[in-house]
This record gives sequence, C-alpha cells and structure tokens, in this order.
Amino acid sequence: MDERETPSNKPEEASGGDATHVPGRDAPAAEHGKQRHRKGVTDEQLKEAHRLKLSLQGASDRTGLTKEGVRYGWKSLGMRPNFGRGRQPAVKKDGYIEASERYDTTREAAEALSVSIVTVRKWYKRFGLSAKRDGRVKVTEERFNESYSKGGTLGEIGGRLKITAQAVSLRLSKNGMKAYYGAGRRPNGDPKDQNDPRDKEERISGLMRFHHWTHGQATKALGENPSLIWRDQEKLISAIKGVYGWSDSEVSKTLLSAPKFADLNHARVMKDITDSYACMRDKAAAAVLQRPEFAGLDHRFRVWQLGRLGRMVGVDDVRPIVIENPSIACYSVSRHIAALDVGKQLSKEGIPNDGRMLAAWLKYYQESPYVPGTDRQRISHVLRREESCPEPNLMAVLRRSYASRDSVSRSVWR
Repeated sequence: MDERETPSNKPEEASGGDATHVPGRDAPAAEHGKQRHRKGVTDEQLKEAHRLKLSLQGASDRTGLTKEGVRYGWKSLGMRPNFGRGRQPAVKKDGYIEASERYDTTREAAEALSVSIVTVRKWYKRFGLSAKRDGRVKVTEERFNESYSKGGTLGEIGGRLKITAQAVSLRLSKNGMKAYYGAGRRPNGDPKDQNDPRDKEERISGLMRFHHWTHGQATKALGENPSLIWRDQEKLISAIKGVYGWSDSEVSKTLLSAPKFADLNHARVMKDITDSYACMRDKAAAAVLQRPEFAGLDHRFRVWQLGRLGRMVGVDDVRPIVIENPSIACYSVSRHIAALDVGKQLSKEGIPNDGRMLAAWLKYYQESPYVPGTDRQRISHVLRREESCPEPNLMAVLRRSYASRDSVSRSVWR
C-alpha cells in the first residue's frame, strides 16, 4: 500500500518553506525588529549610555529612543537596565547633594552628572533636596541664616524660604546646626535659651506691645497655645487680615479669645464656610469673628446634623440661621436634643411649637436646656424617675417670653 502524504513527512509543504524555520526567530524578522526599535541608534551609543549608568529615562533622553527602545537595545546587547527594584542610583547621594549646592538649576546638575533632568528631580525629592525649576536661584546662605535666626519649626523656616522642611533639615545637618521639630523651640545658633525666664519674659513683652495685651492676657494666651510665642506676629496678622478683612484690633481680639485660631489654614476655612453655608465671604468673616471656635468645625457634617434637627421643627434650610448665629453650630447635638425636649414639655402645657417659639429660642438658645443639679440630664429623663424636678433655665425663659408678646422680636425669625 502506498504511503500517504502527511504534514509530518512533507515538512516543506506543511511549513511553506524550510523545515528549520521558526516564525519570529529568523534573521530577517529579528533585523526588522531591531531596526524598528533602534531608529538609527548604533550599538556604541547604547553601550555608552549603559556605561554612564543612565536610567531608561536618561538613556531615552540621550539617544532619542523611547524607553521600550532602550530596553530592547540593551537586551539585544546582553545588558540589563541600570534601574530596577531594590537598586541604587547611578550617582550616589553625596553627588546629588554636591550638585544641589553647586548648581542653581536642575539642567546644569543633570549635565554635570550625565543624567536626565527627570532623574535629578527624582533623586532630589527622595533625598530631601529642593528641586528648583530652571532659572530659579537657590536659597543663599545669607537668606537661610536670616530665616533661621528668626526661630520657629522646620516648616516655618522652610515656609519663609519657600522650600520643604526636609530641605531645611538637610541644610541644618550639613552646617552642623541642631534641627528642632517641636513647637516653641529655639535655633541652635541663637545664644538665648528657650528655658531662660528672661527670654520668655522678653517674648511676652513683645506680644504685649504688638497686640496691646496685658501681661495676664499674654500669659493666658500662651498657656493655651505655647507655639504662639515663636510665631512671626507680623506675618500671622497679615495672613489673617488678608483672608477675613479684619482690622488689627479684631485680629488681636480673636487671638486672645481663641489662641489656637492662629494654627488654622484660614484660606481653607473660608472656602469650607462659604461652600457649606452658601454665603458670602463677609458673612463668613463676621461669623468667625463672633465665635472663633466656629472656624475649626467640620462644617459639612454640622450642616447635615443641624439640618436633620431643623426638619423636626419645620425648618427646611438651617444654613441662614446658623451663619447668623454661629454658636448654634458650636454646641453639641445632645444639647440641641435637650432643647427639643424642653419644647415637648412646653407643648404639653399648651404652648405650641410654632414660629414664635422658634424665634424665642433663637434669642435665648444660650440658656442651659439641662435640669439644674444634674449631670446634664434632660427633663424627660429626670421626670421618668422623679415626680418633680427643677425646670431648666431655657424652659423658664421660653415660657416667660412666649407669655409676653412684646418680648419676642419678630425680626429674629427670617
């Protein structure tokens, strides 16, 4: 019987060519892929980039290829990329520190180190150096020493120089200076000691002259916020005035009533208030001036909480009421629930919870809604255990106010 022709015994017809052909591995295909990735770059250029220990990005900038083209070229020459997981930079840390001190721009540092600008900025950031844009002059020693002599934390020193706190720490360690991180610390180069009572009294005297405070007022403010004594008062007042539009006396009054107000990000506070309460900047500034603690709240959350309580008494939008009376947002939800409990007890006496009652509450909401002599107990909880109890101050005031038609101002309720 004749042997049948199969693809196994006729390799030339089955494969369409030579029996040893493997698709994708023949010389013409490899040469085509090489030319497609190389784009005219010679082996010597790729070897030179690898000898300089350039990264894929650096070799790409040097040869004009893409990073994939550089990787393909090095792989075809039997070379591995210079950068990978767990590998060190081609230039050591001391080289980048020296370049950051010697050259004003990242372009000059990149040319001196034979790396790309992207690589310089990458390792500047990792080592805590200040990566400057091209054309920006670095911070001189005179400017740095001047800012350092004013004191403050690393962030405050860097903020005056517009550099990072890590860059300040690196400069201090290089110059042999001690880096302080806590609030109220003094720089090592200052001969004064932070624990010296004479130095503290001198600072307190400066606060008294700058804000027109008494000695007791300055001591009280420093007791609540010790870092206030080391702040640049002129810069602090200028920043607050620029956001809220207050006068110097209003800023000093606010800092005295709430010393921790100085540590807030005032631009963000203004944006949160205007967005959450849908008000203008002048109303937001007036609310903060009336109650400085109002600035430190989570306003979106407080609007959501007070909105739920307002709908219980028939108020659809509480935002105009809160922005006119910011102390309402500063009180806890349990206090407002106790006030609602007072309203329920008054309704049992025949006093309806209408607009007049709400207007009276907006006038006297600062009165305590808790039962006197208890640990902030609501009146309904006390009456469950006892037959009678002293009524809360808010309850007595609302009863008298509702009984007198002239005592309640209609203009309070909008």
